[in-house]
Amino acid sequence: MVWIMGSQLLLDEKPEQPSNLEGKEPDVEWELSYRLTGNYTGRFKQPIALIPFIPNANKLAFRAALRKYLTDSELLEWRKSIETIDYLALEALPIAEGIESVINTAL
Repeated sequence: MVWIMGSQLLLDEKPEQPSNLEGKEPDVEWELSYRLTGNYTGRFKQPIALIPFIPNANKLAFRAALRKYLTDSELLEWRKSIETIDYLALEALPIAEGIESVINTAL
């Protein structure tokens, strides 16, 4: 769940490169991810066409796999259970909403 929430900016319709995530919320990073800029060719002479970190086909497959395990009714049940405890509602509800956003974002 933490990875799904942390990867939200990489999985949305205007994807970010890992190098652009520093200082953005949610504040999740992977070791040396600041080096991943969109140039995955090994060539450094300009011009270089930047490519997505995660291709759209992979994002769609990931969302489809999540949907098998996190249906709308399961997500709703999860949210309701979080909302019953005050401190979870403050801290965990945004995570649940972020995961729903990852699953439901259209490409």
